[in-house]
Amino acid sequence: GIQQQAKAAQTEIARSLNAFNIPVSARTPELRTEFADTLLGESGSAAGAVKRADGLLNARAQAAATGKNPNAAMNRYTQKGAGAVTMDAINEVYVNGLLSWFPTHIKNFFATPAFMVLRNVEEIFAGLTGTVDRGIRRAFGGEVADQEVYIGQAFARMYGQVHSLKEALIIAGEAMKRGDSPDLMNKVELSQHNAISSEAFANSKVQILQRGMNNHHLAASVDILGKIITLPGRALMGADSFWKVMSQRGELASEAYHNAARARQRGESFEAAKDQAGLTFLDPRASQDAIIGSGQMDTMTSDLSKAALPGAEVDIRKVTRSLQNIPIIGKMLMPFTTAPTNTILRYLERTPLGLANMFRRDDGEFAFKNPAARQRIMARVSLGTGVMYTMHNLAMEGHFTGAMPTDDAQRRKLPPKWQPYSFVMKANGWPQDA
Repeated sequence: GIQQQAKAAQTEIARSLNAFNIPVSARTPELRTEFADTLLGESGSAAGAVKRADGLLNARAQAAATGKNPNAAMNRYTQKGAGAVTMDAINEVYVNGLLSWFPTHIKNFFATPAFMVLRNVEEIFAGLTGTVDRGIRRAFGGEVADQEVYIGQAFARMYGQVHSLKEALIIAGEAMKRGDSPDLMNKVELSQHNAISSEAFANSKVQILQRGMNNHHLAASVDILGKIITLPGRALMGADSFWKVMSQRGELASEAYHNAARARQRGESFEAAKDQAGLTFLDPRASQDAIIGSGQMDTMTSDLSKAALPGAEVDIRKVTRSLQNIPIIGKMLMPFTTAPTNTILRYLERTPLGLANMFRRDDGEFAFKNPAARQRIMARVSLGTGVMYTMHNLAMEGHFTGAMPTDDAQRRKLPPKWQPYSFVMKANGWPQDA
């Protein structure tokens, strides 16, 4: 037991230290391929990268064919991209300016844990659905599947989230200090982070910037200016990194409980079930898809190339990229696409439209044939629809208020002490004091 705990501690320490060395989205060859594809997309497109590479080779070949210096021709071609440094810096200033409104950070910081709580409640509902589902299957001679949802997973998730506070604070601090996220998918959508820095200017093709960065005082001033400008973006990435770590640790604990419960359902001993849970903690990479996906789902940063529309999986990233890649105005008009699009998708999953996900294919099989997928879909739709119906009734009965009317005439008709976005406790018919 002690040796297993020590191994688990070593594993978690290694994960924390390596979080910023290897992006969590690129730990397998398949994920590294997706990582490279996303990087290419953020800098334009894969086709654009090939076109630039071909242009560089053509410039060298033409210079050699005409007896000119091939290296000089390549240098001239690369210097044409000097404007990219300017655009990166402008985009960084613009995006951080949009994020400088303090209420934005308050909403972002508290919205994520609110959604995490909702997912925990949904997991309890999914576990209850799974209990009934398994009981019916057993009554008709069926067997328990490998993928099921158990009520205890929700409480294990909460346990993992609570006990990840220290690690979450460490990773959030590193994200704020470095101005970058350990996960490729984040809300600050820039082709290059820290574009306003002595390192970025020194590596640019603009000779005046290169020479300027040779001056130690000027380089230090640029770094300080860059850190001040990017404070809003750093704060946002720090908050997202904090909640991602808590979400991922919660998912790991949920997976551990699931593996233990599955062992017990198969008739294995209690000790064998504990060993299954321990192995899950010792080898988190075996569950990395679920762990990474949980963090991205809770922070609304899931990969849009695999966007889960009701009943289908669609590559929405192509659409958002094409809009953002419109010269000059693209990034200005649509600086953020990942979080808003994911928010819409998460909402649709929790309406009756979400039932269409039963007919999505996962590894060639319909989702409704997978007990875990079926139970989670039913929990999301039933709970989400129930909450929306309840809030609608409260609003129609006057027990819940909305936004302040913009029309002056309507505002004057409001009752005394009326407040927006509030629960009304003492409405008509409330008993009067004697």
